[in-house]
Amino acid sequence: MEIGSNVNLGNVQSFNGKKTVIKNAQNAEITGFDAKLKEQTPKQDEVSFKSAAGELSTKDKQAIMKKARKTAAGWSILGNGLSTLYFGLRSDKTVAKKYDLDLAKDKDFIKEIKRQQTVQTLPSLFFNVGGIAAWVYNAAKNPDKLNV
Repeated sequence: MEIGSNVNLGNVQSFNGKKTVIKNAQNAEITGFDAKLKEQTPKQDEVSFKSAAGELSTKDKQAIMKKARKTAAGWSILGNGLSTLYFGLRSDKTVAKKYDLDLAKDKDFIKEIKRQQTVQTLPSLFFNVGGIAAWVYNAAKNPDKLNV
């Protein structure tokens, strides 16, 4: 379709419910469209998972620790010794980025995550069923009972 060609739209329903007949599309103007669109657009909410002081609560740390342990145990099923090396030799910066932690403030917590992940990959070194058992254990573990 070329610009300026005749288009027959017939009766068109507008936002206010009135029907408008468009006779010449070249001279048509859209009035009030932007204002109505802005009125109808919902406001976006902001969600923050950290407390006002910037410190993670114990519940948040427990949830992160459960996720980290479960992830490590799951990968140990497939990777056996390689997963132990990967989780043991990862840098603190990588762990902080993965779990959205502050490298300076959460230094001890990052070290604990690395230690726990390495420990959770050890059962798969002996036999693969150990990795499956570790994953099931961590998936069912209540995060409130984790020490962080």
